Amino acid sequence: MKYSVSKIALLVFLVAPNAALATELAQATEQPIATEIGQNPGVSTSANGALVYLPTFFAQFSPDTAADMVRQVPGFAIQEGDEVRGLAGSAGNVLIDGSRPSSKDQSLRNFLDTIPAASVERIELLQGAAIGSLGGGHASLINVVRKTSATNSTSVTLAGSLRHHNIIIPEINLTHNGNYRGYNYSVKVDAGYGDRTKRFGGEGLVDNQGNITQFGPNYDYENVKYGRIILGLDGNIGRTKSKFDFTFLQYHEQRPWHNIITLTGQNTPFRVDSGHDDGKGPDISFGARFERPIFGYEGKLNLIARRENDNDFYDAGFNLVGRPATFTRFTSNSVTDEFAGQLEFARVFGKHSISFGGETGLTRLDNEGNFYENTGAGFILDPSSKSRTQVQEIRSEAFIADTWAINPTLSLEGKLRTEWSRISQEGANANERSYVYLKPRLAINYRPSPQWIVNASIEKVLGQLDFSDFAFSVNLSEGNQNQGNAELRPDQTTQTTLSVERKWGTRGSLKISWLNQDITDALTTIPVFENGQIVGEATGNIPNAHRHGFDYSLTLPLDNLLRGLEIKSEWRYRISKLIDPITNRPRENNGQGERNFEAQIAYNNEERKYSMSAFYNRGDRGVQFNRFSSYLWPPASFWGIDGEYKGIKDLTISASLELPNGLRIRRFRTDYLVSRADGQTNGGHFRYRDLKPAFSISIRKAL
Repeated sequence: MKYSVSKIALLVFLVAPNAALATELAQATEQPIATEIGQNPGVSTSANGALVYLPTFFAQFSPDTAADMVRQVPGFAIQEGDEVRGLAGSAGNVLIDGSRPSSKDQSLRNFLDTIPAASVERIELLQGAAIGSLGGGHASLINVVRKTSATNSTSVTLAGSLRHHNIIIPEINLTHNGNYRGYNYSVKVDAGYGDRTKRFGGEGLVDNQGNITQFGPNYDYENVKYGRIILGLDGNIGRTKSKFDFTFLQYHEQRPWHNIITLTGQNTPFRVDSGHDDGKGPDISFGARFERPIFGYEGKLNLIARRENDNDFYDAGFNLVGRPATFTRFTSNSVTDEFAGQLEFARVFGKHSISFGGETGLTRLDNEGNFYENTGAGFILDPSSKSRTQVQEIRSEAFIADTWAINPTLSLEGKLRTEWSRISQEGANANERSYVYLKPRLAINYRPSPQWIVNASIEKVLGQLDFSDFAFSVNLSEGNQNQGNAELRPDQTTQTTLSVERKWGTRGSLKISWLNQDITDALTTIPVFENGQIVGEATGNIPNAHRHGFDYSLTLPLDNLLRGLEIKSEWRYRISKLIDPITNRPRENNGQGERNFEAQIAYNNEERKYSMSAFYNRGDRGVQFNRFSSYLWPPASFWGIDGEYKGIKDLTISASLELPNGLRIRRFRTDYLVSRADGQTNGGHFRYRDLKPAFSISIRKAL
């Protein structure tokens, strides 16, 4: 039945009669320009408040692609959307000709990189009432409007990196864009091969007093080779605006590692730890999007089909010197299929932009895991270890939304979504359950002047379960196991946000945002009980958790000191808190505390067509809590410089130097005698990895 419905919906889009419709996007783009900003003829404001950037504004940066142009829009940062099943939550904050990309598997930056700058007519920054029903939960959107008479263009990019310990990584990218009988098409092929990282360091064990009892050097590297082809086609089929995207990715990742351990006070190694991680694809995806007026409404139909193949194995051996070597292998082979369709109708009624619709989708996971042992005669399967998990989710969602432009400076958005989900699992932990959740949202946008923007929102956010948490998994190098959990429930979050933005001139921007999240059925690592005894651990639900924090971003032009000079900085800070299900004491949630800071000083010389910058990043701090241990990754800081030269026709040369002083990454693990519940420590483990300076260069040639 569902396939018949999809065919009927597609037929309606292709043959339905025309209807006059003035959509909210048309209002944003077709109304006459009201004012110019900052005395710059390349930046204007439309009658409904959308900022319009013409190519003349971006000429100072000599952009090659639409991605280069969007990067220079003041106060805007690309948000890719969430990696979730279905389509409703995966929408990013970039539109192309008023439409979102039809595929979830290409990043927005990837889409923008396939559009030559010469094909862009204008870029619009939509905020408040200018967004109408297009927001998808975002306070601002970028709309890249292409020229109708785009010409063919071809470019090739060759990149090479001289990275840690003299590793050379070659990469190639070939992009072709064209227009054939009114249809825009794009072809992008890229491939790469090489060792992404090669890390030398040391690790060892300490006792309860902090004395080192074992120590030795460690070494690992990541080798990656991949090839990808991306095809895009868009145009009008009759009066139906249509877009198709196809992606195929083949990859192979390998990570050999080894440690040589020596006891304190001895000169010769007594143990060698070694292993090999291996994973490969391929992945394939297809997306289609159709838009047309239907009986006075703007109708939109989006269809996706995708498959991810993950064929992985992990080898590890911890062998005493002079003894026969034994290795253990864990294999995990999985296939994930997703099919989804979304139908939406939108219309403007006076000051109201109304939209309604729904989506439905099917996601399947088929995973098989096995243990093998190698005592010298090859890897032999342990028959009792075989584990197979099959998970299927049928998910549907309906929504209705209204954006009310109360006056030119104030708009209000209300949205109500209802989600139905049925998850069934086969295998050792067979189970089936259904959920129904309401997800309301209320947001307000206030613009007392073109320079000030205030956004606030409150909404109910429903998380999605990671299918891998249903399956048994193991980390051989750390000795951790995830038993799998058939009783998982999605977390539900009441999320409140507030942001204030101040703009000045044509490029100056300061934005400060606040986030508060109260989480029900929060997900974390919980103990697994059998006959009243803890026998393992798995991802599971706890009653509640809390998270809050703020974001800060600044673009500060310094043209008064030197034309083309500016400072950019961003700061992201998050604090999380929950009651530990093992110790019953407060702690952070795994991976939920973020402390990131970035700063950059950049100079762009428009006349000589070169730019340069220096940057500083202070990386994240991470924690993780398991049954027998806790982990801490301290923050890491690094800096670098980069530059770009475009003074030769149709040629762009880019270079960067990262980690001029190198970087040491540390990790600490505290072990417990019985479990973290009793708090009795049993020493711990420390590890550090040294990264050497990395030099990269790329050459892009327009053919």
